[in-house]
Amino acid sequence: MAPVPPKKVVFGRGINAAVRARQVSPMECEDGANFDLALDFTGFRPRKPFDLVATAPNGAEIRGYAQLVKRDGTISTLIQAGSSVYEWDGASTFTIVGSVSSGARLRGKLSHNWSLGDLVIITDLEKVEPVRVWDGSTFSVMAHNLSSTLYAKYALVENERLYLANVQSGTDTPHVLLVSKIQDYGNLSQSVRSDGIGSLASTTSDAFFLPVRDLKPINGLETIFRTVVLSTELGRLYNLVGQNAFDFEMKEFYPGSHASGDEAMVNVGNDIAYGHISSIESLSGTQNFGDVATNDISRWIAPEVEDVLTWTLAYDPRLRKIYCLPAGGNVLWVCHKSILDSQDGQSPWSKWTTDNAFSFQPSVMMNMLRPSDGIEVVFMGGAQGQIYQLDGSGTGDAGSTDIACYRTTGIIDPADGQNLLVFDNKGYVDFKRVASATLNLDFINQGLAVFTRRTTVNIPATTEYSVYGGTSYYDGTGDPGDDNAYYGDALRERISRQTFTVAGIPSFFQLRSSISGTSDFEIDEIGLDFSAAKQA
Repeated sequence: MAPVPPKKVVFGRGINAAVRARQVSPMECEDGANFDLALDFTGFRPRKPFDLVATAPNGAEIRGYAQLVKRDGTISTLIQAGSSVYEWDGASTFTIVGSVSSGARLRGKLSHNWSLGDLVIITDLEKVEPVRVWDGSTFSVMAHNLSSTLYAKYALVENERLYLANVQSGTDTPHVLLVSKIQDYGNLSQSVRSDGIGSLASTTSDAFFLPVRDLKPINGLETIFRTVVLSTELGRLYNLVGQNAFDFEMKEFYPGSHASGDEAMVNVGNDIAYGHISSIESLSGTQNFGDVATNDISRWIAPEVEDVLTWTLAYDPRLRKIYCLPAGGNVLWVCHKSILDSQDGQSPWSKWTTDNAFSFQPSVMMNMLRPSDGIEVVFMGGAQGQIYQLDGSGTGDAGSTDIACYRTTGIIDPADGQNLLVFDNKGYVDFKRVASATLNLDFINQGLAVFTRRTTVNIPATTEYSVYGGTSYYDGTGDPGDDNAYYGDALRERISRQTFTVAGIPSFFQLRSSISGTSDFEIDEIGLDFSAAKQA
Protein backbone atom coordinates (compact mmCIF):
# COMPACT_ATOMS: atom_id res chain seq x y z
CA MET A 1 0.00 0.00 0.00
CA ALA A 2 1.14 3.54 -0.71
CA PRO A 3 -0.25 6.74 0.76
CA VAL A 4 -2.22 8.88 -1.65
CA PRO A 5 -3.10 12.37 -0.50
CA PRO A 6 -6.76 13.39 -0.91
CA LYS A 7 -7.74 15.75 -3.68
CA LYS A 8 -10.15 18.67 -3.64
CA VAL A 9 -12.01 19.98 -6.66
CA VAL A 10 -12.66 23.70 -6.26
CA PHE A 11 -14.10 26.24 -8.65
CA GLY A 12 -14.11 30.01 -9.02
CA ARG A 13 -12.48 30.61 -12.41
CA GLY A 14 -13.51 30.03 -16.00
CA ILE A 15 -12.75 28.04 -19.13
CA ASN A 16 -9.13 27.58 -20.14
CA ALA A 17 -9.13 25.78 -23.47
CA ALA A 18 -5.80 27.16 -24.63
CA VAL A 19 -3.47 24.90 -22.61
CA ARG A 20 -3.00 21.17 -22.13
CA ALA A 21 -5.40 19.51 -19.69
CA ARG A 22 -2.51 19.02 -17.25
CA GLN A 23 -1.88 22.77 -17.20
CA VAL A 24 -5.43 23.85 -16.31
CA SER A 25 -5.34 25.33 -12.81
CA PRO A 26 -7.44 23.74 -10.02
CA MET A 27 -10.01 26.57 -10.05
CA GLU A 28 -10.34 26.66 -13.86
CA CYS A 29 -12.06 24.17 -16.13
CA GLU A 30 -11.03 22.78 -19.49
CA ASP A 31 -14.60 22.95 -20.72
CA GLY A 32 -17.94 24.02 -19.32
CA ALA A 33 -21.14 25.96 -19.84
CA ASN A 34 -23.75 28.01 -18.02
CA PHE A 35 -21.90 28.58 -14.76
CA ASP A 36 -21.53 31.95 -13.07
CA LEU A 37 -18.34 33.51 -11.70
CA ALA A 38 -17.48 36.19 -9.16
CA LEU A 39 -14.13 37.49 -7.96
CA ASP A 40 -14.33 36.24 -4.37
CA PHE A 41 -16.63 33.25 -4.91
CA THR A 42 -15.00 29.86 -5.44
CA GLY A 43 -18.07 27.64 -5.68
CA PHE A 44 -19.97 26.14 -8.58
CA ARG A 45 -23.34 27.76 -9.32
CA PRO A 46 -25.47 28.26 -12.42
CA ARG A 47 -25.84 31.44 -14.43
CA LYS A 48 -29.05 33.34 -14.01
CA PRO A 49 -31.74 32.60 -16.62
CA PHE A 50 -32.72 35.09 -19.27
CA ASP A 51 -36.25 36.39 -18.75
CA LEU A 52 -38.93 36.94 -21.37
CA VAL A 53 -40.15 40.30 -20.07
CA ALA A 54 -42.54 41.38 -22.84
CA THR A 55 -43.65 40.78 -26.43
CA ALA A 56 -44.35 43.54 -28.94
CA PRO A 57 -48.03 43.70 -29.99
CA ASN A 58 -47.34 43.13 -33.71
CA GLY A 59 -45.13 40.09 -33.09
CA ALA A 60 -42.50 41.44 -35.50
CA GLU A 61 -38.74 41.09 -35.08
CA ILE A 62 -37.22 43.42 -32.52
CA ARG A 63 -34.85 45.51 -34.63
CA GLY A 64 -33.88 48.36 -32.34
CA TYR A 65 -33.91 50.02 -28.93
CA ALA A 66 -33.65 53.65 -27.86
CA GLN A 67 -33.86 55.19 -24.42
CA LEU A 68 -34.22 58.73 -23.13
CA VAL A 69 -33.24 59.60 -19.57
CA LYS A 70 -34.33 63.13 -18.72
CA ARG A 71 -32.64 65.39 -16.23
CA ASP A 72 -35.46 64.79 -13.75
CA GLY A 73 -34.78 61.04 -13.92
CA THR A 74 -37.77 60.19 -16.12
CA ILE A 75 -37.08 57.16 -18.34
CA SER A 76 -38.71 56.72 -21.75
CA THR A 77 -37.97 53.61 -23.81
CA LEU A 78 -38.58 52.97 -27.51
CA ILE A 79 -38.80 49.54 -29.14
CA GLN A 80 -38.56 49.02 -32.90
CA ALA A 81 -40.54 45.92 -33.87
CA GLY A 82 -40.43 45.52 -37.63
CA SER A 83 -41.68 48.80 -39.07
CA SER A 84 -43.43 49.94 -35.87
CA VAL A 85 -41.82 52.06 -33.16
CA TYR A 86 -43.42 51.76 -29.73
CA GLU A 87 -42.92 53.47 -26.41
CA TRP A 88 -42.70 50.66 -23.84
CA ASP A 89 -43.37 51.03 -20.12
CA GLY A 90 -41.18 48.05 -19.16
CA ALA A 91 -44.18 45.80 -18.62
CA SER A 92 -47.05 45.11 -21.01
CA THR A 93 -48.00 48.57 -22.31
CA PHE A 94 -46.85 49.49 -25.83
CA THR A 95 -47.86 52.82 -27.37
CA ILE A 96 -47.05 53.34 -31.04
CA VAL A 97 -45.15 56.59 -31.70
CA GLY A 98 -44.10 56.22 -35.34
CA SER A 99 -43.09 53.97 -38.19
CA VAL A 100 -39.84 53.29 -40.06
CA SER A 101 -38.54 50.98 -42.73
CA SER A 102 -38.75 47.37 -41.56
CA GLY A 103 -35.11 46.97 -42.62
CA ALA A 104 -33.85 49.67 -40.23
CA ARG A 105 -31.89 48.90 -37.08
CA LEU A 106 -32.44 51.86 -34.78
CA ARG A 107 -30.05 52.63 -31.94
CA GLY A 108 -30.53 55.27 -29.28
CA LYS A 109 -28.06 54.38 -26.54
CA LEU A 110 -27.58 55.98 -23.15
CA SER A 111 -24.48 57.64 -24.62
CA HIS A 112 -26.74 59.27 -27.26
CA ASN A 113 -28.66 61.33 -24.71
CA TRP A 114 -28.48 65.12 -25.20
CA SER A 115 -29.35 66.35 -21.72
CA LEU A 116 -29.52 70.04 -22.62
CA GLY A 117 -32.67 69.38 -24.62
CA ASP A 118 -33.90 66.26 -22.81
CA LEU A 119 -33.77 64.14 -25.96
CA VAL A 120 -31.98 61.11 -27.35
CA ILE A 121 -30.30 60.98 -30.78
CA ILE A 122 -31.34 57.86 -32.75
CA THR A 123 -29.24 56.48 -35.61
CA ASP A 124 -29.76 53.53 -37.96
CA LEU A 125 -27.10 50.88 -38.47
CA GLU A 126 -28.52 50.23 -41.95
CA LYS A 127 -28.63 53.96 -42.88
CA VAL A 128 -32.09 53.59 -44.45
CA GLU A 129 -33.68 55.95 -41.89
CA PRO A 130 -32.45 59.51 -41.27
CA VAL A 131 -31.08 60.52 -37.90
CA ARG A 132 -34.02 60.99 -35.54
CA VAL A 133 -34.71 62.32 -32.07
CA TRP A 134 -37.12 61.31 -29.30
CA ASP A 135 -38.03 63.81 -26.59
CA GLY A 136 -40.47 61.65 -24.67
CA SER A 137 -43.49 62.68 -26.73
CA THR A 138 -42.42 63.14 -30.37
CA PHE A 139 -40.44 60.77 -32.60
CA SER A 140 -39.13 62.97 -35.40
CA VAL A 141 -36.34 63.53 -37.91
CA MET A 142 -33.52 65.51 -36.34
CA ALA A 143 -33.38 69.15 -37.42
CA HIS A 144 -29.97 70.33 -38.70
CA ASN A 145 -28.36 72.91 -40.96
CA LEU A 146 -27.12 70.58 -43.72
CA SER A 147 -28.60 70.83 -47.20
CA SER A 148 -29.45 67.14 -47.57
CA THR A 149 -31.08 64.44 -45.47
CA LEU A 150 -28.66 63.17 -42.83
CA TYR A 151 -28.04 59.47 -42.17
CA ALA A 152 -25.55 57.99 -39.70
CA LYS A 153 -24.66 54.60 -38.27
CA TYR A 154 -23.14 55.80 -34.99
CA ALA A 155 -23.64 58.62 -32.53
CA LEU A 156 -21.98 59.79 -29.34
CA VAL A 157 -22.51 62.79 -27.07
CA GLU A 158 -19.19 63.85 -25.55
CA ASN A 159 -17.32 67.07 -24.77
CA GLU A 160 -20.53 69.09 -25.25
CA ARG A 161 -20.76 67.98 -28.88
CA LEU A 162 -22.66 65.41 -30.94
CA TYR A 163 -20.37 63.04 -32.83
CA LEU A 164 -21.82 61.20 -35.85
CA ALA A 165 -19.81 58.55 -37.69
CA ASN A 166 -20.26 56.70 -40.98
CA VAL A 167 -22.52 59.43 -42.34
CA GLN A 168 -24.40 60.32 -45.49
CA SER A 169 -25.76 63.74 -46.45
CA GLY A 170 -26.22 63.79 -50.19
CA THR A 171 -23.01 61.82 -50.75
CA ASP A 172 -22.33 58.65 -48.79
CA THR A 173 -19.18 59.20 -46.71
CA PRO A 174 -18.79 56.14 -44.43
CA HIS A 175 -15.21 57.19 -43.63
CA VAL A 176 -16.17 60.58 -42.14
CA LEU A 177 -16.64 61.70 -38.54
CA LEU A 178 -19.02 64.66 -38.31
CA VAL A 179 -18.95 66.76 -35.13
CA SER A 180 -21.45 69.41 -34.09
CA LYS A 181 -20.90 72.86 -32.73
CA ILE A 182 -20.52 72.97 -28.95
CA GLN A 183 -23.92 72.81 -27.22
CA ASP A 184 -25.76 72.84 -30.58
CA TYR A 185 -26.30 69.30 -31.87
CA GLY A 186 -28.10 70.45 -35.04
CA ASN A 187 -25.29 72.77 -36.16
CA LEU A 188 -23.30 70.36 -38.35
CA SER A 189 -22.03 72.53 -41.19
CA GLN A 190 -19.57 70.48 -43.28
CA SER A 191 -17.66 73.53 -44.57
CA VAL A 192 -14.91 73.16 -41.96
CA ARG A 193 -12.39 70.36 -41.90
CA SER A 194 -10.06 69.95 -38.94
CA ASP A 195 -6.69 68.47 -39.87
CA GLY A 196 -4.52 69.12 -36.84
CA ILE A 197 -2.46 71.79 -38.54
CA GLY A 198 -5.03 74.56 -38.70
CA SER A 199 -8.51 74.85 -40.23
CA LEU A 200 -11.03 77.30 -41.63
CA ALA A 201 -13.01 77.38 -38.39
CA SER A 202 -14.15 80.81 -37.22
CA THR A 203 -14.18 79.90 -33.54
CA THR A 204 -12.97 76.99 -31.45
CA SER A 205 -16.57 75.91 -30.83
CA ASP A 206 -17.43 75.46 -34.53
CA ALA A 207 -18.66 72.24 -36.09
CA PHE A 208 -16.17 70.28 -38.17
CA PHE A 209 -15.70 67.01 -40.02
CA LEU A 210 -12.73 64.68 -40.21
CA PRO A 211 -12.05 61.66 -42.47
CA VAL A 212 -10.31 58.66 -40.96
CA ARG A 213 -6.82 58.24 -42.34
CA ASP A 214 -7.27 54.87 -44.00
CA LEU A 215 -10.50 56.11 -45.69
CA LYS A 216 -12.32 52.89 -44.72
CA PRO A 217 -15.88 52.76 -43.38
CA ILE A 218 -16.16 53.52 -39.67
CA ASN A 219 -17.62 50.55 -37.76
CA GLY A 220 -17.22 51.63 -34.16
CA LEU A 221 -17.46 54.81 -32.08
CA GLU A 222 -16.84 54.89 -28.33
CA THR A 223 -15.38 57.08 -25.62
CA ILE A 224 -13.09 56.51 -22.65
CA PHE A 225 -11.63 59.10 -20.29
CA ARG A 226 -13.32 61.80 -22.42
CA THR A 227 -11.39 60.59 -25.46
CA VAL A 228 -13.22 59.49 -28.61
CA VAL A 229 -12.10 56.18 -30.17
CA LEU A 230 -13.05 54.93 -33.65
CA SER A 231 -12.60 51.70 -35.57
CA THR A 232 -12.68 51.09 -39.34
CA GLU A 233 -13.63 47.94 -41.24
CA LEU A 234 -10.55 45.76 -41.76
CA GLY A 235 -8.51 48.80 -40.83
CA ARG A 236 -7.37 50.04 -37.46
CA LEU A 237 -8.32 51.95 -34.34
CA TYR A 238 -7.97 55.71 -34.00
CA ASN A 239 -8.38 58.16 -31.18
CA LEU A 240 -9.34 61.78 -31.63
CA VAL A 241 -6.85 64.22 -30.12
CA GLY A 242 -7.00 67.98 -29.81
CA GLN A 243 -8.97 70.63 -27.99
CA ASN A 244 -11.21 72.30 -30.57
CA ALA A 245 -12.13 72.71 -34.25
CA PHE A 246 -8.70 74.22 -34.96
CA ASP A 247 -6.55 71.26 -33.96
CA PHE A 248 -8.58 68.03 -33.75
CA GLU A 249 -6.88 65.17 -35.61
CA MET A 250 -6.80 61.37 -35.75
CA LYS A 251 -4.05 59.35 -34.10
CA GLU A 252 -3.84 55.71 -35.08
CA PHE A 253 -2.90 52.67 -33.05
CA TYR A 254 -1.51 50.00 -35.32
CA PRO A 255 -2.71 48.26 -38.50
CA GLY A 256 -4.99 45.33 -37.82
CA SER A 257 -6.28 46.60 -34.45
CA HIS A 258 -9.86 47.03 -35.64
CA ALA A 259 -13.29 45.91 -34.48
CA SER A 260 -15.10 43.30 -36.56
CA GLY A 261 -18.84 43.84 -36.69
CA ASP A 262 -21.28 46.76 -36.57
CA GLU A 263 -21.52 46.65 -32.76
CA ALA A 264 -18.24 45.05 -31.77
CA MET A 265 -16.90 47.92 -29.63
CA VAL A 266 -18.08 48.81 -26.13
CA ASN A 267 -16.96 50.91 -23.17
CA VAL A 268 -16.35 48.65 -20.16
CA GLY A 269 -15.77 51.26 -17.48
CA ASN A 270 -12.02 51.76 -17.37
CA ASP A 271 -11.32 50.30 -20.79
CA ILE A 272 -12.73 49.63 -24.25
CA ALA A 273 -13.34 46.04 -25.34
CA TYR A 274 -13.78 45.17 -28.98
CA GLY A 275 -14.40 42.03 -30.98
CA HIS A 276 -11.60 41.36 -33.43
CA ILE A 277 -11.49 38.50 -35.93
CA SER A 278 -10.91 35.35 -33.82
CA SER A 279 -10.51 37.24 -30.54
CA ILE A 280 -11.76 39.78 -28.03
CA GLU A 281 -9.25 42.54 -27.31
CA SER A 282 -9.12 45.63 -25.14
CA LEU A 283 -7.39 48.98 -25.03
CA SER A 284 -5.26 49.57 -21.96
CA GLY A 285 -3.61 52.93 -21.58
CA THR A 286 -3.19 56.14 -19.68
CA GLN A 287 -5.94 58.71 -19.59
CA ASN A 288 -4.47 60.65 -22.50
CA PHE A 289 -3.50 57.53 -24.44
CA GLY A 290 0.13 58.51 -24.27
CA ASP A 291 1.06 54.88 -23.74
CA VAL A 292 -1.50 52.58 -25.32
CA ALA A 293 -1.37 48.85 -25.78
CA THR A 294 -3.92 46.28 -26.91
CA ASN A 295 -4.56 43.19 -24.88
CA ASP A 296 -6.04 39.88 -26.05
CA ILE A 297 -8.50 39.15 -23.26
CA SER A 298 -9.82 36.02 -25.00
CA ARG A 299 -6.53 34.10 -24.98
CA TRP A 300 -7.95 31.47 -22.59
CA ILE A 301 -10.70 30.55 -25.07
CA ALA A 302 -8.70 31.11 -28.28
CA PRO A 303 -9.38 27.62 -29.76
CA GLU A 304 -13.12 28.12 -29.23
CA VAL A 305 -13.37 31.43 -31.10
CA GLU A 306 -10.73 31.04 -33.80
CA ASP A 307 -13.37 30.87 -36.57
CA VAL A 308 -15.43 33.88 -35.44
CA LEU A 309 -15.48 36.66 -38.05
CA THR A 310 -17.81 39.24 -36.46
CA TRP A 311 -19.09 40.05 -32.97
CA THR A 312 -21.74 41.98 -31.09
CA LEU A 313 -20.69 43.22 -27.63
CA ALA A 314 -22.63 44.66 -24.69
CA TYR A 315 -21.56 45.50 -21.14
CA ASP A 316 -23.43 45.35 -17.84
CA PRO A 317 -21.61 47.76 -15.48
CA ARG A 318 -23.61 46.62 -12.47
CA LEU A 319 -22.57 42.98 -12.80
CA ARG A 320 -19.28 43.82 -14.58
CA LYS A 321 -19.93 41.34 -17.37
CA ILE A 322 -18.90 41.74 -21.01
CA TYR A 323 -21.35 39.82 -23.23
CA CYS A 324 -19.70 38.73 -26.48
CA LEU A 325 -21.98 37.31 -29.16
CA PRO A 326 -20.32 35.64 -32.18
CA ALA A 327 -22.30 35.82 -35.41
CA GLY A 328 -24.27 32.62 -35.98
CA GLY A 329 -22.71 30.77 -33.07
CA ASN A 330 -25.71 29.81 -30.87
CA VAL A 331 -23.56 30.68 -27.88
CA LEU A 332 -22.88 33.72 -25.73
CA TRP A 333 -19.37 34.18 -24.34
CA VAL A 334 -19.25 36.08 -21.05
CA CYS A 335 -16.12 37.76 -19.69
CA HIS A 336 -16.34 38.47 -15.95
CA LYS A 337 -14.42 41.71 -15.76
CA SER A 338 -13.82 41.61 -12.00
CA ILE A 339 -11.75 38.44 -12.50
CA LEU A 340 -10.03 39.88 -15.59
CA ASP A 341 -9.05 42.97 -13.61
CA SER A 342 -7.68 40.87 -10.74
CA GLN A 343 -4.74 39.93 -12.98
CA ASP A 344 -4.34 36.54 -11.31
CA GLY A 345 -3.68 34.98 -14.71
CA GLN A 346 -6.72 32.70 -14.58
CA SER A 347 -9.61 32.57 -16.99
CA PRO A 348 -12.51 35.01 -16.58
CA TRP A 349 -14.66 33.30 -19.24
CA SER A 350 -17.92 31.38 -19.12
CA LYS A 351 -19.85 29.98 -22.07
CA TRP A 352 -23.62 30.32 -22.08
CA THR A 353 -25.86 28.06 -24.15
CA THR A 354 -29.57 27.33 -24.01
CA ASP A 355 -32.05 24.68 -25.10
CA ASN A 356 -34.67 27.38 -25.57
CA ALA A 357 -35.73 28.02 -29.18
CA PHE A 358 -34.22 31.52 -28.86
CA SER A 359 -30.81 29.82 -28.97
CA PHE A 360 -28.86 33.00 -28.12
CA GLN A 361 -29.51 34.41 -31.57
CA PRO A 362 -30.84 37.90 -30.73
CA SER A 363 -31.76 40.41 -33.39
CA VAL A 364 -30.42 43.15 -31.10
CA MET A 365 -28.47 43.25 -27.81
CA MET A 366 -28.00 46.50 -25.90
CA ASN A 367 -27.67 47.79 -22.34
CA MET A 368 -30.44 50.07 -21.08
CA LEU A 369 -32.04 51.13 -17.82
CA ARG A 370 -34.87 48.84 -16.79
CA PRO A 371 -37.94 51.10 -17.10
CA SER A 372 -39.52 49.74 -13.92
CA ASP A 373 -36.72 50.64 -11.51
CA GLY A 374 -33.85 52.31 -13.42
CA ILE A 375 -31.39 49.43 -12.89
CA GLU A 376 -29.01 49.02 -15.84
CA VAL A 377 -29.37 45.65 -17.54
CA VAL A 378 -28.78 44.11 -20.98
CA PHE A 379 -31.81 43.49 -23.18
CA MET A 380 -32.00 41.25 -26.25
CA GLY A 381 -34.61 41.03 -29.00
CA GLY A 382 -36.29 38.05 -30.61
CA ALA A 383 -37.64 37.24 -34.06
CA GLN A 384 -41.31 37.25 -32.97
CA GLY A 385 -41.33 40.43 -30.93
CA GLN A 386 -39.81 39.00 -27.75
CA ILE A 387 -37.93 41.27 -25.38
CA TYR A 388 -35.49 39.34 -23.18
CA GLN A 389 -33.38 40.42 -20.22
CA LEU A 390 -30.06 38.75 -19.49
CA ASP A 391 -29.25 37.75 -15.90
CA GLY A 392 -32.91 37.59 -14.98
CA SER A 393 -34.75 36.21 -11.98
CA GLY A 394 -37.22 33.74 -13.49
CA THR A 395 -37.43 29.96 -13.35
CA GLY A 396 -35.40 28.68 -16.27
CA ASP A 397 -34.67 30.40 -19.57
CA ALA A 398 -37.70 32.38 -20.81
CA GLY A 399 -39.55 31.11 -17.73
CA SER A 400 -39.37 27.35 -18.20
CA THR A 401 -36.38 25.95 -20.14
CA ASP A 402 -33.85 23.89 -18.17
CA ILE A 403 -30.31 25.25 -17.92
CA ALA A 404 -27.62 22.61 -18.48
CA CYS A 405 -24.68 23.60 -16.30
CA TYR A 406 -21.37 21.73 -16.28
CA ARG A 407 -17.63 22.04 -15.70
CA THR A 408 -14.80 19.68 -16.68
CA THR A 409 -11.59 19.87 -14.67
CA GLY A 410 -8.06 19.57 -15.91
CA ILE A 411 -6.16 16.34 -15.24
CA ILE A 412 -6.41 14.99 -11.68
CA ASP A 413 -3.58 12.59 -10.89
CA PRO A 414 -4.27 10.78 -7.57
CA ALA A 415 -0.84 9.16 -7.53
CA ASP A 416 1.00 12.42 -8.34
CA GLY A 417 2.96 10.80 -11.15
CA GLN A 418 3.83 7.62 -9.22
CA ASN A 419 3.33 4.21 -10.86
CA LEU A 420 0.47 3.23 -8.56
CA LEU A 421 -2.72 1.24 -8.92
CA VAL A 422 -5.54 3.38 -7.49
CA PHE A 423 -8.62 1.76 -5.91
CA ASP A 424 -11.15 2.07 -3.05
CA ASN A 425 -12.20 5.49 -4.23
CA LYS A 426 -14.65 7.62 -2.33
CA GLY A 427 -15.51 11.25 -1.94
CA TYR A 428 -17.90 13.92 -0.73
CA VAL A 429 -19.78 16.93 -2.05
CA ASP A 430 -20.12 20.05 0.10
CA PHE A 431 -23.06 22.24 -0.86
CA LYS A 432 -25.53 24.79 0.38
CA ARG A 433 -29.13 23.68 0.59
CA VAL A 434 -30.62 26.02 -1.98
CA ALA A 435 -32.91 23.65 -3.88
CA SER A 436 -33.02 19.95 -4.65
CA ALA A 437 -30.83 18.88 -7.56
CA THR A 438 -29.13 15.87 -9.08
CA LEU A 439 -25.37 16.25 -9.45
CA ASN A 440 -23.80 13.97 -12.03
CA LEU A 441 -20.10 13.27 -11.55
CA ASP A 442 -18.50 11.77 -14.67
CA PHE A 443 -15.01 10.41 -14.04
CA ILE A 444 -13.34 10.59 -17.46
CA ASN A 445 -10.66 8.00 -16.85
CA GLN A 446 -7.39 8.00 -18.73
CA GLY A 447 -3.98 6.41 -18.57
CA LEU A 448 -3.80 2.60 -18.45
CA ALA A 449 -7.58 2.30 -18.78
CA VAL A 450 -9.73 4.72 -20.78
CA PHE A 451 -13.43 4.79 -19.92
CA THR A 452 -16.03 6.99 -18.21
CA ARG A 453 -17.73 6.18 -14.91
CA ARG A 454 -20.74 8.17 -13.68
CA THR A 455 -21.73 8.66 -10.06
CA THR A 456 -24.93 10.47 -9.11
CA VAL A 457 -25.25 12.55 -5.96
CA ASN A 458 -28.72 13.67 -4.89
CA ILE A 459 -28.73 17.08 -3.26
CA PRO A 460 -31.79 17.60 -1.07
CA ALA A 461 -33.53 20.92 -0.68
CA THR A 462 -33.97 22.70 2.63
CA THR A 463 -36.80 21.10 4.55
CA GLU A 464 -39.07 23.39 6.51
CA TYR A 465 -41.16 21.72 9.20
CA SER A 466 -44.51 23.15 10.22
CA VAL A 467 -44.38 21.93 13.82
CA TYR A 468 -46.11 24.40 16.16
CA GLY A 469 -47.54 26.44 13.29
CA GLY A 470 -44.45 26.76 11.07
CA THR A 471 -43.19 30.28 11.53
CA SER A 472 -44.30 30.52 15.13
CA TYR A 473 -41.60 28.28 16.59
CA TYR A 474 -39.29 26.42 14.26
CA ASP A 475 -38.60 29.04 11.58
CA GLY A 476 -36.51 31.72 13.24
CA THR A 477 -33.92 34.23 12.14
CA GLY A 478 -30.81 32.18 12.79
CA ASP A 479 -29.31 34.85 15.04
CA PRO A 480 -27.07 33.58 17.87
CA GLY A 481 -29.27 32.56 20.77
CA ASP A 482 -32.41 32.35 18.62
CA ASP A 483 -34.00 29.07 19.66
CA ASN A 484 -36.49 29.34 16.80
CA ALA A 485 -33.89 28.57 14.10
CA TYR A 486 -33.76 24.78 14.23
CA TYR A 487 -35.44 23.79 10.99
CA GLY A 488 -36.19 26.85 8.88
CA ASP A 489 -34.49 29.01 6.26
CA ALA A 490 -31.59 29.72 8.60
CA LEU A 491 -30.14 26.33 7.61
CA ARG A 492 -29.99 27.25 3.92
CA GLU A 493 -26.69 29.08 4.30
CA ARG A 494 -24.96 26.27 6.17
CA ILE A 495 -22.73 23.77 4.38
CA SER A 496 -24.15 20.26 3.99
CA ARG A 497 -22.27 17.15 2.85
CA GLN A 498 -23.15 14.08 0.80
CA THR A 499 -20.72 11.18 0.34
CA PHE A 500 -20.26 8.85 -2.60
CA THR A 501 -18.08 5.98 -3.84
CA VAL A 502 -16.59 5.35 -7.29
CA ALA A 503 -15.28 2.15 -8.81
CA GLY A 504 -12.41 1.80 -11.22
CA ILE A 505 -10.32 4.97 -11.07
CA PRO A 506 -7.21 4.40 -13.26
CA SER A 507 -3.93 6.31 -13.39
CA PHE A 508 -5.48 9.76 -13.81
CA PHE A 509 -8.77 11.32 -14.85
CA GLN A 510 -10.84 14.46 -15.39
CA LEU A 511 -14.02 15.14 -13.47
CA ARG A 512 -17.08 16.52 -15.22
CA SER A 513 -19.65 17.95 -12.79
CA SER A 514 -23.09 18.67 -14.24
CA ILE A 515 -26.54 19.71 -13.09
CA SER A 516 -29.50 20.41 -15.38
CA GLY A 517 -32.78 22.02 -14.39
CA THR A 518 -34.46 25.24 -13.38
CA SER A 519 -33.53 25.21 -9.69
CA ASP A 520 -30.72 27.16 -8.12
CA PHE A 521 -27.76 25.34 -6.56
CA GLU A 522 -24.41 26.08 -4.97
CA ILE A 523 -21.61 23.48 -4.77
CA ASP A 524 -18.82 24.51 -2.39
CA GLU A 525 -16.25 21.80 -3.15
CA ILE A 526 -15.85 18.14 -4.09
CA GLY A 527 -13.42 16.00 -2.11
CA LEU A 528 -11.80 12.78 -3.38
CA ASP A 529 -9.97 10.13 -1.34
CA PHE A 530 -8.10 7.10 -2.67
CA SER A 531 -6.14 4.02 -1.74
CA ALA A 532 -3.27 2.83 -3.92
CA ALA A 533 -0.78 0.02 -4.30
CA LYS A 534 2.41 -0.26 -6.32
CA GLN A 535 1.94 -2.03 -9.60
CA ALA A 536 3.85 -5.24 -10.19
